[in-house]
Amino acid sequence: MRHVTIRIKGQLDADWSDWFGGLQLTHLNDNESLLTGEIKDQPELYGVLSKVRDLGLELVSVDVRGHPESDQVSTNKNS
Repeated sequence: MRHVTIRIKGQLDADWSDWFGGLQLTHLNDNESLLTGEIKDQPELYGVLSKVRDLGLELVSVDVRGHPESDQVSTNKNS
């Protein structure tokens, strides 16, 4: 799992949290909002960013921390 913090321009209603996959929505004083929480992989991150785009929101920053071990496919070769 990775921890993501997405900063967007504007203030979204807290009800949007469910639409963004359960990411926590926090309002900042400078007319910006943060979406924070855990994502499992890169496709999930792209899905959230697509929703930001689809709403016409201005993306300020994206910060992803953690190890992408869940993105890697392990193979077992017993030949």
